[in-house]
Amino acid sequence: MNRHLALLLLFVLFMGSLPVAAEAANLPLLDPDWHLVPDPSELDESCSPGAPLGFAGTLQLIQNVMNGAVSLGIVIFVLVIMFSGVLWILTSTNPENHSQAKKMLTNAVVGFLIMLSGWIIVDFVMKTLYDGDTAGFGPWNTILVGGDFCITAPDEAPPGLATGITQVPGGSGGYAGGPASVGYGNCAPSTILSAAAAGGYRITQAQANTLSCIAKPESSCGTNISGARTVDGRPTTAHGMFQIVMGYNDKCHNLNIPVCTQAAKSAGWTGTGNLNCSTAFSGGRVKAGMEELARVCRAAAANLTCNVSAAACLLKERPSFSDWTADPRSTAQKACVARFSGG
Repeated sequence: MNRHLALLLLFVLFMGSLPVAAEAANLPLLDPDWHLVPDPSELDESCSPGAPLGFAGTLQLIQNVMNGAVSLGIVIFVLVIMFSGVLWILTSTNPENHSQAKKMLTNAVVGFLIMLSGWIIVDFVMKTLYDGDTAGFGPWNTILVGGDFCITAPDEAPPGLATGITQVPGGSGGYAGGPASVGYGNCAPSTILSAAAAGGYRITQAQANTLSCIAKPESSCGTNISGARTVDGRPTTAHGMFQIVMGYNDKCHNLNIPVCTQAAKSAGWTGTGNLNCSTAFSGGRVKAGMEELARVCRAAAANLTCNVSAAACLLKERPSFSDWTADPRSTAQKACVARFSGG
C-alpha cells in the first residue's frame, strides 16, 4: 500500500514539475546565445559595442544575474525532486534511506519557495526604489529599466575647456580663406547684430564683427552646418552657423530660447515649454525614441535667428569666445578673436 502511495506521489510530483521544467527550458541560462553581462549595443543601437554600462544597462545586468539564478534553481529543483522520488520508491523497505528521501523532498520544496520569495522581494524593492510603481510584475524574466544603457563621452567638455567640435569637416582649421576678416550676407556683422537683438541679446559691434569672422571657419558662413566631428573622429550634435552643440545640457546648448522654440514650432514641433534638446542626444547620436525632438532641434539650430541667439547666449556666459577657440584646430577662430576683440 505504501509503495503504491509512493508511486502515486512520485507521479504527481513529476507531472507537477513538468511546467517548471518547461519554464526552465525558456529561461536564459539554457539559451546558448545568452550572456550574463549584456553588451550595450544589443540593448540600444546608439551605443558602441563594448561601451561601459549605464544605469539601465546595470539594471539589466542585475536582472540577468537573477534570471540565471532562478533558471539554475529550477533545474536543480527538478533534478532533486526526481532523484529523491526515485530514492523514496526504491528504498521503501529501508527506513533510514526512506527518511532521507523524504527530507530531501521537503528541503527541495522549501528551498525552491525561499528562492522564489527572495526573487519577488528583490523585484518589489527594485521597482519601488526606481519609480515607486509596484504594479504589473509581469514575467519573472522582465524588470523595469530606464536611463541610458551605456555611458558615452559627451560631445564637449564643460564650457571653457577643449571642446573638439568647432570644425567644418575636411579642413585642418575648418577654413582656408586667408587673413581674419568679417563675413557678408547671412554672416555679415549687421545681420548678426539684428538676429541677436531679435533673440533678446544685445552684443557689441566688436562682438558682432568677431562672430561674423568666426562663422566663416565654423560653417562657411552657414552653408555647411552639420557633420562636425571631434578631434578623435567621434560624431557630434554641433549644428548651424555657429555649430551649437545640442548635446550639452545648459540653456544655450539646449536651445531653451524663445526664438528657438518658435523656429521649432515652425518646423512642426507640437510640444510646449523649452526644447531641452540635450535630452534627444547621447554621445553625438540621436537617442532611440527621440527622433522627432532631434529633428526639430536641428531645424531650430539651422534657423539663423535661433543659432545667432544661442551663440550670443554662450558669449554672454563666456565673453572670451572660448566656446569656439578651445578646440586645438581653431587657428582661424583664434585669429578672428585676436583681430576684432583684442583677444
